[in-house]
Amino acid sequence: MEQQQDFWAQFEGNVDGSAEATNVESMGFDSIPGGSLVPMLASEATFTDNQSAIDHANQNGYQAPTFEKFYNFKWTVIGGDFEKRVIFQKVRPWKFDSKGQPDQKGRTRQANMLRRIMLLTECPIPTSVPQTSDLAACLNKPVVGGVALWENKNARTGEWSNGNWVSSIDPIGADFEPVTGKVVPKHDGQIDDVDGTASTVSTAADGKKKPAW
Repeated sequence: MEQQQDFWAQFEGNVDGSAEATNVESMGFDSIPGGSLVPMLASEATFTDNQSAIDHANQNGYQAPTFEKFYNFKWTVIGGDFEKRVIFQKVRPWKFDSKGQPDQKGRTRQANMLRRIMLLTECPIPTSVPQTSDLAACLNKPVVGGVALWENKNARTGEWSNGNWVSSIDPIGADFEPVTGKVVPKHDGQIDDVDGTASTVSTAADGKKKPAW
């Protein structure tokens, strides 16, 4: 019988699921203000490998697309100002960079995020690639989440959008109090000219810039 490779041993650096190897500083939030820390639990957790699409391409003689395997977590906030809000997290231990090359540093941090989630939810950690069935033990167990913001400008329409991503996972204690931060999106509701020569931002009477929406 072929010996199975240790999933956690493939990454550069140590994958111990520690806060130092996993968490990043929060830079802001969507409608949850930046700097907030929220109590949350995973209500869904799944693994997606896209192998069926790759197999289909190979079997039919055309080039298989480069698919990235990943994990999806659906977190529900269970207390504080944002109770019942839902936050989706994609964990990407097979992450590629913008040039389509393996992002080794990013892969290691993402693997640490996966391991940390499993550690803090007391989920048994297999040496093989964790499957959806393995993640069932992660569900409905509270942790503290730091929820950060991404902002993106659509190159075709000039419209800005934003959303949340999970920047940190930490253990929750009996004395934990939710923290509501102060950072908000910089381009909320803004639409810039597509050619980049001007912006729909106008100047208010007090001299400050304001988006014209």
